[in-house]
Amino acid sequence: MHHGPLRSAPSSPAEGDRPRTGVRERSWDCASPAPIRTVSKLGAEAMGGLERDAVGAFQVMADPEGNEFCFVSGIA
Repeated sequence: MHHGPLRSAPSSPAEGDRPRTGVRERSWDCASPAPIRTVSKLGAEAMGGLERDAVGAFQVMADPEGNEFCFVSGIA
C-alpha cells in the first residue's frame, strides 16, 4: 500500500494488506516522471492493476528478483 514518498513497506504478510509471493526484507515506494512502461522495460513486472489511495494513484510492481515496490508515475 502506498503511504507517501519513499517509505519502507511492511516486511511480512501479517503486516501488509496482501499476501506476498516470497520472503522480502523490505520494499520501497518509488516516484518518477518515467511512465510505468519505461520501468517495465528495465525488468519490473506489474503485480496488479493501478491502485488509488488518499495520496494518489500507484502501481505495485516487482523487480526481476521479486522484490515488490509501489511506483508513482508522472510526478512533476
